[in-house]
Amino acid sequence: MELNEIKEEIEEQKRTKKEGDEIVLLSELAKIEESKRSERYPTGINIFDRVFLEEGEKRGGLSGGEVLIVAAPTGNGKTLLAATIAYNMMREHGLFFLFFTFEVKVSSLYRIFKNMGASDDDIICVPLKHTTGRLDWIEKKILEAKKRFMVKTIVIDHLGFLSPIQTMNSNMSQNYSTFLTQTVRELKLIAVKHNIIIILPVHMNKTATDTPKMADIGNSSGIAQESDGVILMARKESEAEYYSDISSVFMGKNRPGGKHPKWFMSKQQGKLQEINYEQKKDDFF
Repeated sequence: MELNEIKEEIEEQKRTKKEGDEIVLLSELAKIEESKRSERYPTGINIFDRVFLEEGEKRGGLSGGEVLIVAAPTGNGKTLLAATIAYNMMREHGLFFLFFTFEVKVSSLYRIFKNMGASDDDIICVPLKHTTGRLDWIEKKILEAKKRFMVKTIVIDHLGFLSPIQTMNSNMSQNYSTFLTQTVRELKLIAVKHNIIIILPVHMNKTATDTPKMADIGNSSGIAQESDGVILMARKESEAEYYSDISSVFMGKNRPGGKHPKWFMSKQQGKLQEINYEQKKDDFF
């Protein structure tokens, strides 16, 4: 090899090493990722925790870098379920959390957590003011909360208030599905970058039945594609044609585990908790 070729090879090695995009063995990179794998934290929703894990993992739950969608029609409990999961992980695993509440008033959110048993000393954070829904501002506030309060879980209520960092082109502005897909994609990148858990409530069509499915989420294909998990829920209708306190819940997407169970929940002690529907339905109808 000529001297000039050797110099060029050395410079190329330096350049690729600096950029961090050199080609490596799959086995080597897999071992590095395994060593950095974030711990899974059970959510307190037992059925979810049993199935939301990868093969070989000892326990299920949510892990840093993951985005969980909670979808339901308006008034069907998606904010309460997101709050329940965040509260359970704080109480059981010490995971402090930041809650962006674009839709629910702060005073109402405060009462939700007080009803669960939260004290004023619990590390539950909110922005002083919700200035914008742009994800660059969201990320800035996440970093502030991580630095000041060491938060691990982020709840953003809800997707409809958010906008991506990437400048919208004509296709994104005309196609709402593309807009939402880009928003969730950027949230996923933020979750991975900062090793945080993001829980994202999403509106479901008002026509959704008490047997929810992925198609009930408006513009759902991109949302499901970019997230790690999707929980679908809807309150069951009673014989008197109004909503009961029982919610049907279905695992619409489960990237780590692949299983899609269905279960029922009701509000107990301020939180949504699993119930045996057949044993409990007479108490609610």
